[in-house]
Amino acid sequence: YRHAETARDKFRSLLDIIRAMQGELGVNSLIFTITQRTIRVVDADRCTLYLVDNVQKALYAMQGEVNIRISMDQGIAGLVATNGKTLNIADAYENPSFNQSIDKKTGYRTKAILCLPIKSDDQVIGVLQLINKVSVSAVFTSDDEDIMMIFLSIAGPILAASKLYQQLQGKGKSRDDRDNELPRGQVRSPVAESPNSSRKTMPKFTEDEENEEEI
Repeated sequence: YRHAETARDKFRSLLDIIRAMQGELGVNSLIFTITQRTIRVVDADRCTLYLVDNVQKALYAMQGEVNIRISMDQGIAGLVATNGKTLNIADAYENPSFNQSIDKKTGYRTKAILCLPIKSDDQVIGVLQLINKVSVSAVFTSDDEDIMMIFLSIAGPILAASKLYQQLQGKGKSRDDRDNELPRGQVRSPVAESPNSSRKTMPKFTEDEENEEEI
């Protein structure tokens, strides 16, 4: 009974997120909504959403006033973006694709990872990476995978239609214009995807800033 009640609560939470996504959200608020609310659905500690940059063959992550690009051939997120398959890892340090450098710099200990492809029309347009299950089990379950795949099947087309994703594919403003508009910085995610990424410390995006202009 308790398991069924928990599942219902998770689906209610997802419905709330979907309703919010279908409103008039800017891309910053959309990414904020996904990354901040999905952690509650699967009891994760942290979450990062990456969009695929097919021009640079990279992944782009943004949380408020911070952003980072990593190569698509590195890290857990790069692997998922490349093969389009979900990875559910009980201990990141036992996976050869995991880069430990950020953990070593920050002191954060990444253990469980649930990394899922975000698709639109069967094309991978992004990756959602959830870090560290905070429940007693300490690992992400098959139920977590199922509920997130259902959610991302709805979120994918919405993200693919966003101006930011279109610009990353070279379909909007020129790259120089876009880069001049976007702040350079570091996502607060502890996951080390690339030791060669350029990063700067920036203030974290808080919920109070959700409706403000960050780009």
